[in-house]
Amino acid sequence: MRDTRILRFVSLIIILFVVANSNLVYFRIISISVIILRIYFSLLLMELQFSSKTWEKIPASDSIKRTQNPIRNWIESHISMVRPNPSKQLLVFTVGDPVVYPGFEPSSRCLQTFSESIDTVDQQTESDSNLQARQYLANLYSSEHSMLTEDDVFLQSGCSGALLAANLALADAGDTVLVPKPGFPLMVAVCEERGINIETYNLNPEKNWEIDLEDLEEKLKRSPKFLLVNNPSNPLGAVWIADHITEVLKLANKFKVPILADEVYEKMVFPNEIVNSFGKLSKGQPVIVASGYAKMGLAPGWRLGWVVCYGNPKLVAPLKRALGKVSKFTSCPTSLVQTKLPELFSEALAELQPRMEDIEKRVSLLTEELRDCPGIKVMSSKGAMYAVLRLDFKQFRDITSSSQFALKLLEEEHINTLPGSLFGDDSFIRIVSLADAEYYKDFGMRIKEFARRHIHVAEYHI
Repeated sequence: MRDTRILRFVSLIIILFVVANSNLVYFRIISISVIILRIYFSLLLMELQFSSKTWEKIPASDSIKRTQNPIRNWIESHISMVRPNPSKQLLVFTVGDPVVYPGFEPSSRCLQTFSESIDTVDQQTESDSNLQARQYLANLYSSEHSMLTEDDVFLQSGCSGALLAANLALADAGDTVLVPKPGFPLMVAVCEERGINIETYNLNPEKNWEIDLEDLEEKLKRSPKFLLVNNPSNPLGAVWIADHITEVLKLANKFKVPILADEVYEKMVFPNEIVNSFGKLSKGQPVIVASGYAKMGLAPGWRLGWVVCYGNPKLVAPLKRALGKVSKFTSCPTSLVQTKLPELFSEALAELQPRMEDIEKRVSLLTEELRDCPGIKVMSSKGAMYAVLRLDFKQFRDITSSSQFALKLLEEEHINTLPGSLFGDDSFIRIVSLADAEYYKDFGMRIKEFARRHIHVAEYHI
């Protein structure tokens, strides 16, 4: 290859020399020769550069570098570094997937209904998803103030996909959104990836984790792009009464800020508790409800979520067009669940209530087991599948944070929990309330022993 290039170059020089000594205009020939030589050497240099170029590591995008899932990061980066007590059996209270706990898998009727879809609706649905499923949800979510149609419903891959779709439709890089503190960290991760600013508002632990309305009002004055609320709550298990939700709606309406309501646990409440939806209680102001089949159907892997739009049609028309665009460039959720959604929904709800009674009993058992435990208080829970253990660090001599508490608990007692710092509040640890009764009895004994070793008052008897 190199010899060929040299031969070409020499040939070109000879031709130019011959031409330069002919009867043609000398200076014109010289100018043309210089141009040809520059072009040739430029091409030669480019060829040499590309032939010598080597592969380098493929860099990640800047947006993904600033993105993390706090819970996954904790499990992979922190828990993996701990050497737990090998003499004790592992107790896991971190996994928010009901299927991994005995007695909380999909019912046999739901499994049968789901299996009937296989080989009959394997094709991908259109971008606007299954019409029957959307009509069913529109009827389900309609209220006396809002008669919805299928055009108000957008199906996504799980409630996580629904929240992502709403974020894409509502906010741009540089905007600010308002999220609860404490709260599930998914929206924070989404905003970090997209370059959206996060501001938090406080919840009051002494009033069933209701929103601090004075704090919320101050934050709403700054005109965030939307207000995120979560009811029933993960991680707190709180379920808000209608009067409180109405007060929040009034404030959002006063400052003309749309509400994005994460209500994926809407059917998972304890007996005698009532779920009040932000969408159904609204009266014309823009409210976007994100929910899904995953939790109520005890089948997170089936990945069907939805966005429901409430509000004056003129006000929400641009938002609905935006959500339609999002649906067109994201893959539709599983067609198997879409097709059978009405049957799956009713069958899942028929089986869910006894399960919620079991969860309530387990939370009550946990509360009783830890009633006299110093430095630890089981907070009231009314729904979802979580319980929060509030920590009084003044009573501990060598523990000053929720993450330190969780790591020491894992190391000494082989109990795996999540610190409240992952949810924006360092005052608690979160546990899943789906384990069986013996699990909680063992947990209660171990955590009392743990507290005995770490509290200030050594002579305290538990």
